[in-house]
Amino acid sequence: MPDAREPLPTVRATPPTADRARLLASWALAADAIDELELAAALMDEAGLPATETASRRAGIAYLRGTPQETVRILGELGMTAVPAEGPQRIEHVLLLGAQAATGDHPAFARLVALGGSIPAEHRAWFLYVLAVAAERCGRLEIADDAWRSLAVDVGVSSSLVLSRFLSGWVAGRDTRDADRAMSQVLQAAQALRSASPRPWQDASTMRRTVEALDLRGDSAGAALLTAAVGRTSPPDPRLAELAACYRPEVRRAPVVVPVVVAAVATLVAAVPGLAAGVALVIMLRSRWRAVPSLSMTDERVWFGLGAMRFDARKVQEGASQQVRSLVVVLVLGGALLAVLASVGLWSAAQEVWPDVPLLVQVAIWLVPVVVLPAVGGALGQWLLRDADLRALRRRDAEHDRQIVAEARRCACWEVASLIGPRADAYVAVHLRPVSGPDMEVSTAGRAATVFACPLSGVRWLATTAESGVSTLLLRGTAAPSAFDGAQQPIGTGGYL
Repeated sequence: MPDAREPLPTVRATPPTADRARLLASWALAADAIDELELAAALMDEAGLPATETASRRAGIAYLRGTPQETVRILGELGMTAVPAEGPQRIEHVLLLGAQAATGDHPAFARLVALGGSIPAEHRAWFLYVLAVAAERCGRLEIADDAWRSLAVDVGVSSSLVLSRFLSGWVAGRDTRDADRAMSQVLQAAQALRSASPRPWQDASTMRRTVEALDLRGDSAGAALLTAAVGRTSPPDPRLAELAACYRPEVRRAPVVVPVVVAAVATLVAAVPGLAAGVALVIMLRSRWRAVPSLSMTDERVWFGLGAMRFDARKVQEGASQQVRSLVVVLVLGGALLAVLASVGLWSAAQEVWPDVPLLVQVAIWLVPVVVLPAVGGALGQWLLRDADLRALRRRDAEHDRQIVAEARRCACWEVASLIGPRADAYVAVHLRPVSGPDMEVSTAGRAATVFACPLSGVRWLATTAESGVSTLLLRGTAAPSAFDGAQQPIGTGGYL
């Protein structure tokens, strides 16, 4: 048996040029399916297929790359210069309608929206792409957000393009009055980014596209909140830190510290009335003397809520930061008990040293421990829980990564057309073998590329880098012409097949 990493022999049962063209075209289709548009265009050009066979696909790539005029020109090569008056007869007509709408033709956009109820199910995903892009170009962000959301949630598209557009719309649509609900929406977006492959600390490109989309629509506050939420549950990463620094708002400490100090002094001077006056002062200044003037009041509360976040690994999507957990209660009660004991001890000591204790000192002896020690206990409990929950989240992530490597040992050529990030790295490392031969030299828009093959099916995979230049990208192609001649014999069919 050959070594697991030994290159597979190059077999040419059909003309190399025909096989190579089919192989490159299949890689181009796989790249297009995950919105790797530049790579798809490069592979399609290298395949050398007749222009009429690739015109529709090239027009779609141009449309998603933001050049609707190029889309109109390419469709013109097919003789499609206008949409029939009775309505689109082919999917290319829908694309032409979207390109016309994206160039500012509002009647064309109205016709495109009206098509939504009559698009066949097999073309639904492509229609949503066309509608989302056209709506963005026409300034109808509410329609674009709904279309991107349908692609991500209903259709299940998880490409960087779709995920970033969907999440930017999700964060931009957060609640403007209820801080708890707004925080929950931001955390859900952060969880979606953390669950993607690759993760933000492995490749921050999807995260960057999301916050750039938020910034482009004028929601730099949403970008700041999202980077903060992702950073709270991610291992230290210089790219995430750089991204967070770009959007971090200016926080003024005086509006936070001064009212608290004034309230504390008032409490020492006037006991309970002073405490009540201090609390009233803090509440009054909270809305007038802003700590983060660049954020709305609701977003400011979310910002500080994220800073004091306790991530419950079990209920991270339900806003567990607001839940009171038993450890905090125990430490607060322990602090209160310790405060009583400390006050009694200090009072006894003060009477022995200073028989005529002034009223101010008496108030300080009893009030300061009772206020400070339970607060310290609560803060300690918060810190311990936050640290434990963060470690639990990261253990779960590590377990997920181990599962990826274990799953990579099984052949996935029959069910996936592409892999990216750690899944791609694991699949190359434990399942595929490199393929040698002059026909396997591929130009991928300036990216390094290697061809691998599955030892079972003979399917050839192109290994290159994603658009970010950071993550490994695997694209499934066609099987070698004589891949089945030496295929491994299936085991355990028992005559059933």
